[in-house]
Amino acid sequence: MPGTPAPTAADNPPAPATAPALNAELLWIGSVNGMEAALVERAGIAYRGIDTGQVTGINPLKSLANLGKMLRGFRQTLAILRDFRPDVCFVTGGYVCAPVVMACRWRRI
Repeated sequence: MPGTPAPTAADNPPAPATAPALNAELLWIGSVNGMEAALVERAGIAYRGIDTGQVTGINPLKSLANLGKMLRGFRQTLAILRDFRPDVCFVTGGYVCAPVVMACRWRRI
């Protein structure tokens, strides 16, 4: 039926379901244990997981540990970008976006 949204996970927009219409080589970067991995791969999009974590609204010690995860995620993303060499970075939200956006900015993407 026209106008019916594609089914997605609660925290994910319809990007995995609509991305194949772009007719481009796509790579989705998400968290290592992200619930979006199955959705994205089912849509035929390559998926790479990075480390990340929440840094606000939680125990300060946990925030500090998660900052370390984000730094590791930043380095992991730099390596992914070196191999994949994208022209564009498009983010959909969530904690995983911080290291991805920082790495894309670092690489001037």
